Parts: sequence; C-alpha cells; structure tokens
Amino acid sequence: RWLPARRVLLAVPVLLGGLTVRRNLDWRDEVTLWQGATERWPKSRDAWQGYGDALRFAREWGPAERAYRTTYALDPSDVDPLVNIGNGRGQRADLVGAREAFSEALRAGHGHCAALNGLAGVDFLEGRLADATGRYEGTLRSCPDDPIAHFRLGQIYADVGEQDRAIFHLRAYLLADPWGAQRPAARERLRALGAPPEG
Repeated sequence: RWLPARRVLLAVPVLLGGLTVRRNLDWRDEVTLWQGATERWPKSRDAWQGYGDALRFAREWGPAERAYRTTYALDPSDVDPLVNIGNGRGQRADLVGAREAFSEALRAGHGHCAALNGLAGVDFLEGRLADATGRYEGTLRSCPDDPIAHFRLGQIYADVGEQDRAIFHLRAYLLADPWGAQRPAARERLRALGAPPEG
C-alpha cells in the first residue's frame, strides 16, 4: 500500500533535478542569462539593457545594437543605450558610426555627459584636439566632477604645454575617481610635470 507514495517520493527528486539542469543551462553564460530575462519580461528595460551589455562584452555587435535599440524604445527618456551603441562602434574602430550614435544621444538628452565625452573621444582619435577640448570642457560645465573629462583634458593640456591646466585637471581626476583605472597614468603624468599628485 506504500508503493504509490514511494513512487511520488522518488519522482520528486528526479523532477527537481531536471528543473535544476534546465536552470543551470539558462545560467551557463551572461548572454544566455539575459536573453532568458528578456523572454520572461519582454517589457523590462533593465533586462534588455543587461542583454545588450552582455552581447557587447561578448563582441556580438549587431545583436547588441538591436538589444540597445529595444532598451531605448522602452524608455526614450534614458539615452544610455544610444551611448552604449556609440561605445560599441568605437570599440570596433567605427568612428563615423560612433559619432552618429553619440550625436543622436546628445540630441535626445541635452547635455548628456557620456555623449559629450564620447564625441570628444572621437574628436581626439581623429586628431581634432581643439574640438575635443571644447567638448570635454562642455562636459565639465554640466558634470563638474566627471573623471573622464578631467583625465583627458589633463592629457591634452600636458601635450600642448599648458602645464597649470594639465596639473589642475589631473589632480581633479584623482579626486573625482580615487580608485580609477587611469590613476597610475595620472600620477605618472603629474610627476613628469614636476607636480606632486595632491596638494
């Protein structure tokens, strides 16, 4: 008389094991994880943003852009997905495409600091230092503590011999992002300029 109950008890671990295997397949990599999230919650901006990021980090450029476009369509008030499209194009050295994406982000989100920095970065890579300088200065008018703008301006001013401005911006970078990836480069540049990193 206990046989049916035993069969049920034996079936439960098998069923749970199967569900665990299925869930582990969903979690095998970030792309699959976020793709699953978009399938479960197709109207979730965060799910699509995560999916786009995972695809971009996996260097799957076309699908990443499509995910970012969906993200932007779900919330046009946030231009970060357009900036991410620009970053992805920049990563693959498509400077024309990067400029288009950053410009679109700037038109959609007036004074967006990441978009200004992106355009400034394109100007810098194309050798237009005056344009890059103006855009980075524009970033600082909107976001006075932006570490990217301070670091890049420090580099540019050091290269053109404007030592005082270079020192100011490199020190401002160290204050704005004390654990930033460019901290060693900023400190080295300050030492080369004959200035202590702080003070």
